[in-house]
Amino acid sequence: MAIDFGEKRVGLALSDPLGLIAKGMETLEPRDEGDLLGRIAETVAQEGVTEIVVGLPLNMDGSKGPTAKKVLKFTEKLKDRVKKPIVTWDERLSSVSAHKTLIDMRKRIKGKKGEVDRLAATIILQSYLESQR
Repeated sequence: MAIDFGEKRVGLALSDPLGLIAKGMETLEPRDEGDLLGRIAETVAQEGVTEIVVGLPLNMDGSKGPTAKKVLKFTEKLKDRVKKPIVTWDERLSSVSAHKTLIDMRKRIKGKKGEVDRLAATIILQSYLESQR
């Protein structure tokens, strides 16, 4: 499972059982961090997730800015909650790629931020899956 963490929305994606293809799952709009952790834990249990990939928004020079630090703090809390292996994955440009993909598909993005978050999670997961082959 991949997570595209954002302050307002969190995109989720799952892979097929063989770990070959990523598919967007849903976009969460949690009330607070506790709600988010609970909903992710529920999804992990329901879907039989064995590993979680969290997109890490590094700066273009590879350094960790304020957003990456928030993601790392969230990841630590998630590790305590789900007791599954969690890895962070460089997500530089995944949202840009998601926007471009939606435009290429001729979809309107205005008002459809959830689609972008879900697609970004899918891109993160697919990139991770391909690196594992």
